[in-house]
Amino acid sequence: MREDDQPLVAQPSEGDGRMDSSQFISSKEMEQLYVEVLYTIRHKLGAHSAKYPHHFKEDLVHYAQTAFGVGQEYHRRCNAIASEEKPPIVVLNVTVIEAEGLEAKDPNGFSDPYCMLGIQPGCCSGNRGSAEQPSPQQLTQPPLDTIGSNEELPTTSSVSLSTGDQRRDSLVSMIPIEKMKKHSSFRLSFKRKDPSVVTSTVVVSAGGNSNQIGPANRPSLGPASSNTISVVGSSVGNNSNSSSNSCILHGREQRDSLHAALPAKFIRATSVKGATLNPKWNEKFRFDIDDVCSDTLHLDIWDHDDEYSVLDAVSKLNEVRGVKGLGRFFKQIAQSARSGTQDDFLGCVNIPLQEIPSTGIECWYKLGGRSQRSTIQGRIHLKLWLSTREDLGTSEEDNWTEIKQQEKLHCVFIDFEVSRFKNSPSQWTGELSQAALTILHQHAIQGDVTVLQSHVVRWIAYARKLPDKSLHFSVLFRILNDLDHQWSSFSTEPLSREEEDALAESFTAFIDYSLSCLRKIRYLFSHRLSNSSKLEFLLKCLMQLDVMRAFRRCCPFHKEIRGEIVVAIRKGAAEWFTSELQRCVPTDANLVTVINGLTVLTNRVYADLTRSHQIYDDVFQRIGNVSYFNIVYKNHMKMITQEFSSRLESIRSHFPNGPNGPTISTTDGGNGAETGSAENAGPLFELNIALQDLQKFQDHAPPEEISLSHQMAALNCHDCFRVVLEQWLIVARSKALNRVRSAVELDSFTNVEPYLKHSTSAIDTTSCFYQVCDFWKQLAWPELVSSYPFVYSLVEMITASAIVYADLIFLRIQTHGFFTDDWKNTAVVEEVYVNLNNLQHVKNALASIPQTLRVTAIVSAVDGPNTALLDVQRSPISGRSRSPSVVSGTLTSPGYLMIAGGAMPNISGCVGINSYDNSARQAFHNLLETARDHYENKLLRVAGCLAEKMRSEMKKNIFHLAWSPDSLPANEAAAPLLDCLDHILLDLQPNLLPDAFQRCVAAIWDVLLVELWAQAEVSSGDKFCKFYDRLHSALQMLLNFLHAEGKGLSLEALKCPTYQRVEEKISLHKAKTEQLIDLYHIGRLGQQQQLHGSGTIDAPYGVLNIRVYFHHDSLSVEILSARDVIPLDPNGLSDPFVIVELLPRRLFPNCGEQQTTVKRRTLHPVFDECFEFPVTLEQCRQETAMLLFTVMDYDVLTANDFAGEALLSLNTVPGVAATPQGLDTFHGLKQIDLVLMHQPNKHHPILSVLESRVWDRTAQEFAKKQRERVVS
Repeated sequence: MREDDQPLVAQPSEGDGRMDSSQFISSKEMEQLYVEVLYTIRHKLGAHSAKYPHHFKEDLVHYAQTAFGVGQEYHRRCNAIASEEKPPIVVLNVTVIEAEGLEAKDPNGFSDPYCMLGIQPGCCSGNRGSAEQPSPQQLTQPPLDTIGSNEELPTTSSVSLSTGDQRRDSLVSMIPIEKMKKHSSFRLSFKRKDPSVVTSTVVVSAGGNSNQIGPANRPSLGPASSNTISVVGSSVGNNSNSSSNSCILHGREQRDSLHAALPAKFIRATSVKGATLNPKWNEKFRFDIDDVCSDTLHLDIWDHDDEYSVLDAVSKLNEVRGVKGLGRFFKQIAQSARSGTQDDFLGCVNIPLQEIPSTGIECWYKLGGRSQRSTIQGRIHLKLWLSTREDLGTSEEDNWTEIKQQEKLHCVFIDFEVSRFKNSPSQWTGELSQAALTILHQHAIQGDVTVLQSHVVRWIAYARKLPDKSLHFSVLFRILNDLDHQWSSFSTEPLSREEEDALAESFTAFIDYSLSCLRKIRYLFSHRLSNSSKLEFLLKCLMQLDVMRAFRRCCPFHKEIRGEIVVAIRKGAAEWFTSELQRCVPTDANLVTVINGLTVLTNRVYADLTRSHQIYDDVFQRIGNVSYFNIVYKNHMKMITQEFSSRLESIRSHFPNGPNGPTISTTDGGNGAETGSAENAGPLFELNIALQDLQKFQDHAPPEEISLSHQMAALNCHDCFRVVLEQWLIVARSKALNRVRSAVELDSFTNVEPYLKHSTSAIDTTSCFYQVCDFWKQLAWPELVSSYPFVYSLVEMITASAIVYADLIFLRIQTHGFFTDDWKNTAVVEEVYVNLNNLQHVKNALASIPQTLRVTAIVSAVDGPNTALLDVQRSPISGRSRSPSVVSGTLTSPGYLMIAGGAMPNISGCVGINSYDNSARQAFHNLLETARDHYENKLLRVAGCLAEKMRSEMKKNIFHLAWSPDSLPANEAAAPLLDCLDHILLDLQPNLLPDAFQRCVAAIWDVLLVELWAQAEVSSGDKFCKFYDRLHSALQMLLNFLHAEGKGLSLEALKCPTYQRVEEKISLHKAKTEQLIDLYHIGRLGQQQQLHGSGTIDAPYGVLNIRVYFHHDSLSVEILSARDVIPLDPNGLSDPFVIVELLPRRLFPNCGEQQTTVKRRTLHPVFDECFEFPVTLEQCRQETAMLLFTVMDYDVLTANDFAGEALLSLNTVPGVAATPQGLDTFHGLKQIDLVLMHQPNKHHPILSVLESRVWDRTAQEFAKKQRERVVS
């Protein structure tokens, strides 16, 4: 009787009560199942394989007994029942797939191959000749079962006939001789006259799967004896119709009883594949086996040639009636085999059935001949596996009972394996023991359960056990993948309707359970790694189901799983929020309790969103392409907005923001506390901070959820504690100042970093700044304009505290005598280092305040053109406003005040829409710059004093450098100074902050520059150029030493104005007189060009009009006129003339100066004179080549007076420029107006250097001449 398809009912079992399977398997069903297991073990089938190695039946029985939890008496009773059952009928399944490399028998170079195959009984196997055994070749693709496909296969024997005739067919010799048995399914009528005589028959069949007939009915118990029908082929002779070719039946009395048609059971043939040497058949055959241990599968391949061949003979097997007809049939077969014009033999294969593993085998077999002398080529591809069936009178295709048994067996074995992990069943990997796998495998092949059905059953069993056994979802994911793979591989073997319904029910139950787990994700999947792994595999299972063909076939109308995941997440978030709201905010709570409850709820929502974003969202996005965070964020924001809006309106009514402070509207009934008082603003402030923290998640929300963020932004409580905040600022300023003073009084040293010393006062002071800024950041004031007075007060508080701290630290340095001569005291030096670090540390903290408090954004909003008219007459720190808060009434929101006064400067009254300035920006700038300048002053004084303490030692080394012998190289002369600096810096660097160290190095650099200047100034006129060469080299070495390849002071800091003056002075002193004169003229030429390049020409000394060009190795200079010459004679006029000369003199040695005629009593002389200078083009193109025009006033009795001078670079003269021009083009040359100049610098450095060179006549004359041209 087959089992019904109803769900298994939970009933207790008979065993020892250990197995949880008893919850849905009745005791009777458990007993039947255990008997089935014992029956399966007793009739174990097939050879062992790699996946299913050899197990003694006793071991399998012991495992089954332990897994089922039965006692010995129960086991003996069930074993007796299993022993009395009829043994199953073994079935060999053969699939002839293809062959290759066959021998060509036809004239066209091909063959028409077909296969004849049948079962050769073990009693005849010894007479099959001595043909060599072919060795099978393994396939690269897996066999029938995916397990055991790579094992070594034994070799098989081919068949050879005893006659030696090549056309004598081996098929004749392999006809099996079987016992005649009754089988109720196939209506065979065998009459037995004598019980002691067991009848036998010869059965041969032709190809085709439609003639699969089962074996006869087997006796229930006891051995069966058999006789043999011998079919003997006659030897080669003249009498081909000899009686020796007939079949001899032992047991003549049974011959007459064989009156029914003989079924075709044991010989089958494939179809013929024409004209090929590599045929492909893919045809399946089934054979009932009597003795697996001795029977052999025999297969021949023939070439189909004539109209009536072996194949035709076999096809007429169904026409044979009785043994006499069968004898005539084999006579025809033998004649066909002997005839040379019939089918040609292509090879054969013998495969012992006992060597076929239980997992089946799929191999290439080498074809063999009928004797050792035969030459056969090619191989054949076969797939073989064993199965069984029972004589129950039911259809062979109906194995639903076995499938249900497989499911129950899986459940029993799962329960047993999980019981070994009592404390943590989720750690079980899902792998059954080898004994359990062997039992399940044997039950499957004996029940003809296909591989696909086995995977379906496995999934159903594991999915059933998932909820109550807490299995890890990775186990289900692996099984699901295996099922999907098998479904794709065996798509040609569809499941029955019952099997598909069971699989659909399992899929649906698993999805429902998984979605319920997702709804409870906050309770089931914490942030621990193991739970995260469970969640990942749960999602992988759902996503795998969504794309499986099996799921779409069994559940065609099921919703999309991804959409169901989204719904589950949304429902789970809503359920969690509702439960948390009921837990945190009681319905009958007072105001303070409600505020505190809302704060706790907001913080829990924040924590849930944090987990959603950091943990869950990545898993859902990566596996299911589902934005978990966006779904949860949207749900939470909607529910918070809906829930908090009404509650916050009620809360605001208790905190009205009037000009005189908060009004007391209600009283907390129990203790008389004023619910609207400033003291109760603390919980409200915490709620506001919690809501602000929640709004930070809007940066991670999708753009379409911006509206929710705006709704959340409206949920603020700033109006409730605006006045409270003003009071807090007043108190905070006083406390901040007191904290700074206390920090200095309680100051102590502590090691913050290796070799770097701080004091606790600096850390406490900066911590106070950070706490104030963090308070404002958490407050997250919604509007920039209305936040201005509070931010200004915070900045004023911080800068005032910083200035107080700087004064206290500087006072302590003074008190300890650092600015006195007792500076070498080690304790004093150490304390100076620490205090210098303290000042620098606080200064660095001040630099970050504007950015932290968003000062730039605030002043832009306040100073902008769209700022409403505001009153700025009060500050939260200094007191109340002296005027109405809103001047023009343009602000509609209550409490929007721009407050200033006292410590805050007045921002020029009201700021209008069309009239605005940078008053707010300037107010902040003044506060911050005052603090920065204060610290800069203190730091410079301490660092400068520290450098002054080292001046004497550096001065001594600089003196040694300057007055070293000229023979001593500069690097050796500077070595003592560099060693001294190295010692000083090594002492400073480990004890100072980087910025403080840089500041001290800059102060030392200033001292070095001053001392070098002093050495250059002392008796400079008595020193020669080599002295200044050494000083200049030393200056460069000091610069490189302090720069330290970018690790020290920057080049910008090193090349300060003091350095530039020192470097210029030393460079000038070390230059030669000619070089100085050239430099002077180059400088004057630069001044001339600057005058003409400024656009607006101011000529207080007049203008000279000229024209200059170069032509044919001659420089032509035309002095045309002059205007506005300064009057130098008593009559208010002058007698001007112009001196023209080429500079520098060393470049034009053959060109002397030339002059024009004197023009009497005029300020606008017209000369119109031309001068020629014989020069070359190369001389004119020198960078320093220029013309000097000097306008003089002629005096008869006294020396001529200087009226002005002008210079012109020869590089700009036509004909000297890069493109020379001909003389004919010079007529169109423009005239040049040169502004006449005087030397404005009375202390020009070059003239001073030249004047100091008293031994140099050229220098003295040039300096004297130029001094006459200095503006008086």
